[in-house]
Amino acid sequence: MIHIEKMTTRHLADVLLLSVADEQQRFVGSIEEILKSANAQIRPHVILVEGIVVGFF
Repeated sequence: MIHIEKMTTRHLADVLLLSVADEQQRFVGSIEEILKSANAQIRPHVILVEGIVVGFF
């Protein structure tokens, strides 16, 4: 089952294993750049499939 939840520190290691396709880098940046933009107004969420992180936004 697909599940979306707020990202927490327990998701960090799995999120860092994700990658952005080369052709999408200019639009969204690297995973590290995206995470640096998180703040009180920008809260990342993870997409989980059967408990496994498969994406985030």
